Amino acid sequence: MSLIFLCFTAVLLLVNLAGLALLLRPWIPHYALAKAAGVVIFCLLLFFIEHFVGLGRLIWLWPLCTALSLAMLYRWRDEFRAGIWQQELVFIVLFGVAMFWKYSFPDIDGHSEQLTDLAFITSYLSGVTLPPPDYWLPEQRLDFYYSFQHYGAALLGRILGLASGYAMNLASVVLLALIASMAWSVASNYCKPRWPRVVLVYAIMLGGTGIAPFTHFIIDQDKPGSDSAFTAITNIWANVRFAGTYDQDLNNSFISQDLFPKQAIGSESSPASEARDLPLETLSYLMVQGEYHAPQGGLLLLFLALVCLALLEAPKLDISTDAQVPPSVLQALFAATVPLTIITNAWVFPLQFALFAAWVIYRYARSAPPSWPAILLGGGATLALSYPFLSQFAPHALSTPITWVLPLDHTPPIHFIAIHWPVLVLLVLAIFSIRRQPLSALLITVFAGLLLASEVFYADDNMADKFNRFNSTLKWWSWIYPGILLGVGSILLSAGRWQRGITVTVLVLVSTLSIDVAAYWYFSGKSALGKFSGHHWLSKDQVDKQMLDWLKVAPGGVVLEGLADGGAYMSTSALSLFAGKPVAIGWPTHEAQWRGGPGFIASFADQARAFYHGNLTDAPAWLSMSHVRYIVWARSDETRDPAARQRIQEQIGGGYRWKAFWVNGADELGIWVRKE
Repeated sequence: MSLIFLCFTAVLLLVNLAGLALLLRPWIPHYALAKAAGVVIFCLLLFFIEHFVGLGRLIWLWPLCTALSLAMLYRWRDEFRAGIWQQELVFIVLFGVAMFWKYSFPDIDGHSEQLTDLAFITSYLSGVTLPPPDYWLPEQRLDFYYSFQHYGAALLGRILGLASGYAMNLASVVLLALIASMAWSVASNYCKPRWPRVVLVYAIMLGGTGIAPFTHFIIDQDKPGSDSAFTAITNIWANVRFAGTYDQDLNNSFISQDLFPKQAIGSESSPASEARDLPLETLSYLMVQGEYHAPQGGLLLLFLALVCLALLEAPKLDISTDAQVPPSVLQALFAATVPLTIITNAWVFPLQFALFAAWVIYRYARSAPPSWPAILLGGGATLALSYPFLSQFAPHALSTPITWVLPLDHTPPIHFIAIHWPVLVLLVLAIFSIRRQPLSALLITVFAGLLLASEVFYADDNMADKFNRFNSTLKWWSWIYPGILLGVGSILLSAGRWQRGITVTVLVLVSTLSIDVAAYWYFSGKSALGKFSGHHWLSKDQVDKQMLDWLKVAPGGVVLEGLADGGAYMSTSALSLFAGKPVAIGWPTHEAQWRGGPGFIASFADQARAFYHGNLTDAPAWLSMSHVRYIVWARSDETRDPAARQRIQEQIGGGYRWKAFWVNGADELGIWVRKE
């Protein structure tokens, strides 16, 4: 039955996405562009409205939207049969590939930042006036993070009547398919043969960094006690976390130890002696991790901008069957992507702005000034629709001033080349295509300049020592690298034979990471196969399943779950979030980092830990002040300190009744429920 429901939901979603693209066809005749832009516009309009009035449950909307979509499909049936079906088929294939992966690995757990994404989505799923309560810290508002992408996932769940885990998994599939379809559209604007386009999109979606072809030679593949799945995921991690992490633990081959010696900066007793952690996360890595992270939304906006740029500056090479998109519409959409980055992935706002500003200069240099009315309309309207969010977000956003990179924080040259050599090769090749395709000059200048700037400047957040540049490279390199692959790589696929041959070779080498992605899929256990709700890892325990089912239908209220000694990457809050309930405190280190490190978060976390050990002074008053209605006593709590349950019962028995879900002699698991 679950498979039938998933198939029906997927078909319903595909029909509505197609209808949305056709609804915008009079203004945006490019089908794939209209679909991506339509999704963004629809979400942005409701995002704006709900900052004034929360619309609550929207399940009544899908029958109306589906009827309208079917009407659009009928209205444009001739054009659909004439050629649009081919573009829809491309999207369906890409959607199917993303669905295949997510169907295999749907669990949403604490091993990465999946629960972080789930917390944001669950907060928005409540349908209240925005900003909503933060479901990881209910007395605070979710006004500190650029969470437009997560709002979109919650909106999908509210319209289709899906729980948060299901909505997150399905939204992840849609987002990956939209990103891939934009990549296909850019490549299609330059290259007529299909197979080079397939290679390019494959490299972007499933490929890796410059380390990808070498991981099997420089990373130990036969660690004692490791299995094939662990080896595969190690190679995937090493691909994105090479500089400062995996380069410090290479095997004994010449290429690893002599070429990448262990970094030693400063004295051994100083944090400055630590190798700098400089990550570059690819789309393949994010897909394997199962995260629904802001960089993915930022890449959708980048790829959407590159589609507009290609259609504006290389219209004669456009091989699509669509009618020509009016230049004013393309310029408006291009301009709109800039303010959208602030609410989607604020880290890349300077980069997206640089791309747009460089295009404006490029236009003036070619004596073809842009249409400022279109630019002001697109950028201004988007900024106005984003303003209600920004008015709440800006006062609470962390200060991240742009500052100089210190000498000890620079990427070692050999590491920089090892990671970025694929895009460096493409940038050099593109120099030879400037005469034939002047747009190459723009892309070379922008992306090469940004790559250089990433070694000169960084955003100074509250991370320090080896993590000084962690977030900057994580966000910036992860935007620049695929931008070069797509923007420059697409142009080179239409260049001379030798340039095209080298480009394809580079893309194939980058794509070798997909061998490890396939190995990980093949060798990994798939116990959660098809469990799209995302909580199979939790609900396969029958006691947890009973508590989850009970909490889902219980009246609203704050839930308290036990905190482990660590502050993040744990299962704490999973039960509450999957049940659609706020948890008294989620991952305290994340909440503290987002909110600038206020002392009350660490203090509250310590009080929560003391409570679960039965050592909190005046526990009833603390629970009342925190508005806790439900207190979960899970298996991990019973295992950690079985005697604590009795101490807690003695402290709070007057205000809470114990509801047992499992009893085995003296051992019990259950939930305390506040007496009304």
